[in-house]
Amino acid sequence: GFILLFLIIVTYVFAILFTVQLGSPPDQNAPEPEEGADPTAKELFSDLGSSMMTLFTNGVLGDNLYQTLVTIKVESIPLMWAFILFFFISSMTLLNMLIGVLCAVIEETAKQEFE
Repeated sequence: GFILLFLIIVTYVFAILFTVQLGSPPDQNAPEPEEGADPTAKELFSDLGSSMMTLFTNGVLGDNLYQTLVTIKVESIPLMWAFILFFFISSMTLLNMLIGVLCAVIEETAKQEFE
């Protein structure tokens, strides 16, 4: 339970960081992006909700990781390293949660076999 809470808090903190650095209010006069064009870092992290969703899907789950790293690198190299740090922390957190579940299952199975 605490591991999941930790992951949510870390995602929230990094979402604030990325939103403050890259987010901007939507420009009403900006042209619409082309159909099928890759989103820019400013679009990925435009508000807190978008930042948390981007961090979850691309950082925690690792979906389309290369494109996200390149997109962030275009805007800021230190933010790219912050994203890599987030990816490392979230990966280790998920691994810790998986190991905890496996240990609990093995312990329960061992108790049942002993009885």
